[in-house]
Amino acid sequence: MKNRLRVIGSGNAFNMDGRAHACYLIEDNLLLDCGGASLLRLNSLGVDLNKLDGLLITHFHGDHFAGLPFLLLTYQYVLSRNRPFVIMGPPGLREACNHILDLMYPGVTFSFQIEYLEQMPRESFEFKEFQILPMPVTHRPESVGYRITWNGKVFAFSGDASYDSHLFELVSGVDLALVELSLHDNDGTVAHVALCQLGDGKLKAGRIVFSHVFDELAKSARAAGYEVAEDGDVFEF
Repeated sequence: MKNRLRVIGSGNAFNMDGRAHACYLIEDNLLLDCGGASLLRLNSLGVDLNKLDGLLITHFHGDHFAGLPFLLLTYQYVLSRNRPFVIMGPPGLREACNHILDLMYPGVTFSFQIEYLEQMPRESFEFKEFQILPMPVTHRPESVGYRITWNGKVFAFSGDASYDSHLFELVSGVDLALVELSLHDNDGTVAHVALCQLGDGKLKAGRIVFSHVFDELAKSARAAGYEVAEDGDVFEF
């Protein structure tokens, strides 16, 4: 049996070139990040939201997190969800979720149960069929990446990250790594990965796919021999 990852949104914070915000579907039941434009793309791709058991959040920037209220409201008012939905992420998750819900829809309540699981970096936990290990990355103070194991294969997701030892450790030896790529150039002052940094071979994984891109950057990355995600892509491993 092959593991399955579907790209919902491969874009950056600006939705450049019509790419949706960061969002990825693992199998058909675990969502990985949910940016502000994610629900639009989930719907346009025909994803069955009723199959989702939970959501993993890497950090609290809007292009990775701000789609959560729209998703929860869909469950409440459109799909009439009647089973728990689990939101998992770094410490501060519950407070961040309550804050964004209060800002966007003050006083909203839900008839289904929302469960929060806050996990420290390097503390492994199980959810459904997945073994999940949050690992530190350099971006925001709360930022984590994830190593997720199921069916004997290991997948790594960087979220937003700097090109440094934390990222190298996160992806080391995994079967598939999904890594952010935000810039052509970076002098080290911006906490994102740049194309100019990739030539040193420090990212070591069975297969590496880059995301969080715009079209011009994606074209340059492909010309340099790298694999780049598009909205709707499916990767099996």
